[in-house]
Amino acid sequence: MKMVSYILVNNNEATLADAIRSVKGHADEVIVVDTGSTDNSVRIALDLGARVYYFAWNGNFSEARNYALHLVQEADWVLVIDSDEVFEWRASISLKEWAMELDPERTVAAFNCSHLESSNSRLLSVTHVERLFSPAFFYYAGTVHERLLPHNKMEKKEIRLCPCAGYRHYGYSSEYHEVKSSRNIGLLQQAVGSDPSDGFNYRYLASETYNAGYYADTIKYADTALHLLAAVDTYSRAQAHYYKTMALLQLRNNAEAELAAVAGMKELGDYPDLYAIAAEICFDAQRWEEACTRFNEWQQRLQNPAKLYPNHCISLAETFHRHQWIAANKTGNFKNTLRGEAQNMKVALLIVHPHLDNDWEELLSHIQSKFQGLSYEVGLWSKEQFGVKAKSIAEKAGVRYIKGKSLAEAEAALLNACNADLLWVWKANERISSALNEELLLAAFAHNGTVAIRSYSERLGHQWTESRIRMKPMPNKVVYSASQAEAAADVEFQQEPLADRFIVVEKPLFIPVDKQREWVALLSEETSVQRLLAYFGCHRYSDVLAMDVSSKDAAAQLPYQFYQVLSYMNLGMIEQASELIYTVLDAELEEQEQLDFIYLLGKLAVNAQIEEMKRETIELLQGTVQSNPLLETRLVLTEEPDWLALIAELQWQLGERKQAILSWRHALESAAYCNEGCAYRLAEAVYEEYKTEGFEAIARAILEIFNVDSPTAQSLLYPVYTYLNMPEWALLFQRFLAADTNNTQNNDAAPLVSVILPIHNDTRYLVESIRSILSQTCLELELIIVDDGSDGEVRAIADRFKFDSRLSFYRLESNGGLPRALNYGISKAKGAYMAWTSADNYAHPRWLERMVQTISANPRASAVMSDYYHVDENGLVLETKRMPAYKLNGLQNGGPSLLWRTSSLKKTGGFDESLFGIEDRDFTIRLALAGNVHLLPEPLYYYRIHEDSLSSRIDAGSLGGWPELHEKLKRKWLCLSFV
Repeated sequence: MKMVSYILVNNNEATLADAIRSVKGHADEVIVVDTGSTDNSVRIALDLGARVYYFAWNGNFSEARNYALHLVQEADWVLVIDSDEVFEWRASISLKEWAMELDPERTVAAFNCSHLESSNSRLLSVTHVERLFSPAFFYYAGTVHERLLPHNKMEKKEIRLCPCAGYRHYGYSSEYHEVKSSRNIGLLQQAVGSDPSDGFNYRYLASETYNAGYYADTIKYADTALHLLAAVDTYSRAQAHYYKTMALLQLRNNAEAELAAVAGMKELGDYPDLYAIAAEICFDAQRWEEACTRFNEWQQRLQNPAKLYPNHCISLAETFHRHQWIAANKTGNFKNTLRGEAQNMKVALLIVHPHLDNDWEELLSHIQSKFQGLSYEVGLWSKEQFGVKAKSIAEKAGVRYIKGKSLAEAEAALLNACNADLLWVWKANERISSALNEELLLAAFAHNGTVAIRSYSERLGHQWTESRIRMKPMPNKVVYSASQAEAAADVEFQQEPLADRFIVVEKPLFIPVDKQREWVALLSEETSVQRLLAYFGCHRYSDVLAMDVSSKDAAAQLPYQFYQVLSYMNLGMIEQASELIYTVLDAELEEQEQLDFIYLLGKLAVNAQIEEMKRETIELLQGTVQSNPLLETRLVLTEEPDWLALIAELQWQLGERKQAILSWRHALESAAYCNEGCAYRLAEAVYEEYKTEGFEAIARAILEIFNVDSPTAQSLLYPVYTYLNMPEWALLFQRFLAADTNNTQNNDAAPLVSVILPIHNDTRYLVESIRSILSQTCLELELIIVDDGSDGEVRAIADRFKFDSRLSFYRLESNGGLPRALNYGISKAKGAYMAWTSADNYAHPRWLERMVQTISANPRASAVMSDYYHVDENGLVLETKRMPAYKLNGLQNGGPSLLWRTSSLKKTGGFDESLFGIEDRDFTIRLALAGNVHLLPEPLYYYRIHEDSLSSRIDAGSLGGWPELHEKLKRKWLCLSFV
């Protein structure tokens, strides 16, 4: 088999080389027919090995093409390409092998031809061109837009679409329209004069006049074409219907355009373009149901083509899809609008400032789980000063690093690089908390890609909306403007609450110490609310107070005042805080807008010593609870049990003990016995109320309050009785705790636990400390000893245990303090869980086993703490230290027996090295902000009391003593006492 390719050329030096190269691998020979080039076209053709012939141009394309066919008569097949095209083959077999199945006497192979804008390669339309045939059986007819006809008039031409190849054509790019259309209109009018009965010439005149902007002429020529073209010429009739309808739209005659589209649909029921145009007309008229129906019909015909038709609407496909989503959202009819489309959609995820994310690996895992089933690519971008860090992360993770001076440049670069349908802008530490499903995607698309952003901590938070999902850039030329409908959708969205049916992206409020400097450096481009939250999250309370939020920024006013109150509190300016609360409550605001400040007033009253204020606040709180069935606070995260417990606390302070216990009971019942903090506080109150009557009375009062028929309530009784140091009663309910634990226990292989042991010179008890860790019943552990610049023989003692490969030793050259040594140990740890121990303390053999069991059974827990023993220098037990349930609000110490998840540490950062002496309490606070700190009421750790311990030295006034250390902590976290 011999295959030859020919090209007509006239001054196409810019594109000819690409055209020749694209067919050289498929054809045995390439022939170029030059029709009068004055540029370097001929030289380029010769240099690429093509045979060049000359044809004196006479204005007739068919004669030029038939001359080329005469030159290749000896070929079995001819592959035609124009000089402004590129041929693409996408199959494992060769083009010749595919052509062997064709009948050369009857068959012409047609190919998809993608018409592209030359400046940016934007797809304009897709048509079909007849380009592979036998020159012995076919010839060309027609002056311009020539047609391929069989020599044997009795033979019917059969068109076979090639599914594995196509052409990219730049000749219909907008910059060529005027010149080409002007030339072609003249030639076609001459052809019409010669043969007025040829409907094909009128059909071509319709398209050329449309491209030239002569819309009235387009309608006239399209009508004539439809009158003359045979019914079997469905492809050309489709073109005529399309250009007539579009010309009517351009003349703003939408009603007639819709009638024309419907007429075309009745004749050519499988032609997709007309359904898309009709859908847009309905959309523009806000006839949402009809628009949905037409869009669905359009999609169905695109997905299941029954015949060969052009696709002119492909250039507006993104616009149509978006309008389809809006119309579906308007009608509430999401069914079948994204089925299949979601599977084919490609998403580009641009992660902004990735070096500030607390857990990069977890983020990638999160993305993978949320976008499962969708095609997506990840790109990373940051400001130039942080670009090296972002690029390093991209290289390690195997994802794209995107260059760009601005975020807008980065967005465009990633979209182009990925050829994606959507771009999702994602910032560091953000995670999707809602289910990512079709309905949520539809809602987001219907509101310009808007999602809800929720910045939160354990009790504090704020939420707002941002446009994060970008469509591909819209084409410059649109059918019509639907801006009014889209604007209406946006207004409605702003008025709606951020409900579950919108995509919610969560991010932590408080920012780890090691990332705060860079966060602040990037705040200049953020909104006032985001700067406010970032300053607060970095503990820069003076900066919060110094912010000047414009009165025009209404959305920022209440959050600003709320965080001003908390900042005043952290700085010890309680009087200013209370004044601001009363100012807000005295303002003319809706009660819903006052809820956060009413709750803050209640917390302020708890901390104040003014009886009248407490009574007034109780009345206000009770009235608020009664008038608000759903207490939807927006800045402090509360539920009804929190309000009832706050009322109970005030009642208790006023001596109304019975009423307070009843309020706490109502709070616990309202929480369905799932609020452990409330349970422990209620137990404390019961103990105080009945302690003069003895343990029996206390125990029975608790049984009366706790619903023993509730499994959840039963599971609380063991830790509650243990907390009250009533072990004989706790044992009665231990089986309920064990059952609860067994039901939630993780059956996976035992995780690795990393135990960090920092030491500076104090080697007196080091051997005992090391031995107690290596003797744990939990075998999957590593012990990391960090010698913090000691003078003694720490290494020699550690070497005595070198037989155990689980021990590793590191030495710091200089003494940097306990928090620095702990952070160094953390950097070396590999475990899923972490804990630390002191060189003078030791642990119960089951310490790690029980701690891991407990935290594994509580997936929402970021850490677990346990009771412990005080022992003397000789290891004799002095007392059992019963830990109260961890209260974030009270800035409580988590105690020396603490184990945390590594994933939680990544979110909160390590130990604050500026808080030496009280770094453990600060660290536990941050763990509590990442999740619950669960209490295991079993003494499992031995804390040694001796005069050389750090605690004893602080007792004696070292580091300023406890009062000064507590003041440091309060300046950082005092606001938590009020939320």
